[in-house]
Amino acid sequence: MSTAKEILSENLKAIRKQKNISQQYIAERCDMLASTYNRIENMKVSPSIDTIEKIALAIEVPIAELFQSQNISDKSLVLK
Repeated sequence: MSTAKEILSENLKAIRKQKNISQQYIAERCDMLASTYNRIENMKVSPSIDTIEKIALAIEVPIAELFQSQNISDKSLVLK
């Protein structure tokens, strides 16, 4: 079972790649250094709720999407 930090990291990377945006772009929109964003994405630091909210706004996804596990084996349990 993945931790919330691991799920956040995986989702940030996946969403960023899917939207074809750079870490630099997200960092600029969140008013942080690119190295700071990189450390969040690579689980070197734990972001505050405020920072998570800024990131979600920058990549235009609901905060909840950042914490949704993609590794659910029984998809019938997922709410639609």
